[in-house]
Amino acid sequence: VVLSDSLSVPSKFEVDLNEAESKNKAAKGFRVLFLRYSEGLNLTYEMFHDAGEYNGQQFHEFRKGRLRVYCVIDPDNGSVILLSHIQMKSTRKTQTSDLIEAYSTLQQYKDASSALELK
Repeated sequence: VVLSDSLSVPSKFEVDLNEAESKNKAAKGFRVLFLRYSEGLNLTYEMFHDAGEYNGQQFHEFRKGRLRVYCVIDPDNGSVILLSHIQMKSTRKTQTSDLIEAYSTLQQYKDASSALELK
């Protein structure tokens, strides 16, 4: 997991994360979770697990308190693609609407990646 360096423009995800951190103490722990994951350290089920499937795509979630950050595992290289939204979960079960939003974000990412490859 790579967050942009201090010399570049922050990504939408980083802006969202900064905003969430200013409003919710639990959000501050996400940076630690991402760092642990990127260093290959194991995360418990309470920190990271399968969130569910939508339209044939398996989603995972980083968890901190009631907050969730959805992601997918790239089948080509095993890297994690963080999706640029943080959800406040109100029930134990992942809502289909959360997976639909994650799927939509993933499709936007894939479309942008395809456009860049064509240049």
